[in-house]
Amino acid sequence: DQAQAVLTGTTRPKAQTLFFPLRGILLCSSCGCQYTASLKKGHQYYYCTNGKGICSAHAKYLRSEPATELVAEALGCIRFDEELVEIMYEAKREMYQDRFSYTEAIQKRLQGQLEALERQETKLFEDSSAGILSPDFYERQMLSIRNKKIALQKELKELKIESGLDTLEPIKSAFIQANSMQNRFLEADPTEQKRVASEVLWNLLVQDGQIKEVRYKSFYKALAEAPRNSDLESLLGE
Repeated sequence: DQAQAVLTGTTRPKAQTLFFPLRGILLCSSCGCQYTASLKKGHQYYYCTNGKGICSAHAKYLRSEPATELVAEALGCIRFDEELVEIMYEAKREMYQDRFSYTEAIQKRLQGQLEALERQETKLFEDSSAGILSPDFYERQMLSIRNKKIALQKELKELKIESGLDTLEPIKSAFIQANSMQNRFLEADPTEQKRVASEVLWNLLVQDGQIKEVRYKSFYKALAEAPRNSDLESLLGE
């Protein structure tokens, strides 16, 4: 029916409504209901919907300017000093490189032992084919070599060769990106403000025009709660 209405031209576009970037982000701390918004005398105001019919604070209006400042304040809590991030990154990178070099050396040693065993297998086969070795001796030697190869292959499989740099680089980028969120929000148009705030926040509980509680999304929650004097790897926990 909807498709036919479009084809016959009987539908009309809906009138453009006002866009309030923080609607759905702000919550009333008194009753837990979402804030809605309206335009009054040329200014945007946010206020509790009083959806439960029990809110004593629903008549209190919050202008868009201080509401925007509250969200910007919450976004500022995920910032880290970029010089500190760079220092921690370099220290961690050097540690991972040292660890990688040590692990790589062990891997090369094990691989060399495997190759030596494979050469022994080839020599035994050639000597056995030439009649130099007895069948019993040949089988015993081959069984010993196979067992040694299995043990070496197991060691190689269990050896972790990851350098850690693969995860370190994205972590550093995440910190740098988080640092830009506050400025991006403040400099953005309303549509982009909505996107930035929704990326970082589940919601912001407001009481008497002040932040009562900030509920960050998981990654940014870790940033907001991380100690500022820790190292780069442990800032986000295990």
